[in-house]
Amino acid sequence: MGDDLDLSAVQNASNGNSDSQKMMTYTTQKKSEALAVVLSFFIPGLGQMVTGYFGKGIIFFLVEFVLAVMAFILSFIFIGLLLWPVWFGIWIWNLIDAYLTIKKFNTNLMLKLQND
Repeated sequence: MGDDLDLSAVQNASNGNSDSQKMMTYTTQKKSEALAVVLSFFIPGLGQMVTGYFGKGIIFFLVEFVLAVMAFILSFIFIGLLLWPVWFGIWIWNLIDAYLTIKKFNTNLMLKLQND
């Protein structure tokens, strides 16, 4: 009976160590939602690229860039003025998506660590 108690104490200690390692892994690998939004604020798509969604980030960047150039060039005629609200809407969508992408990344990381 004494051996059973010692064995359970060792198992509890190893589980505690495993949990602390998981928490340390989560803390070091999780991404900052605020940083992603700030990055995407200045360079559209960069917040998505931080988590490895390079394709999504490049698409946001290219769409924003092309719309901005088109809106600037066509600003001399009426249609260019209509492109600025579209550009702004996609830019806001980019910020929201950067936040949600990082949130999803962190949630999946936590679930992965819990299941291991």
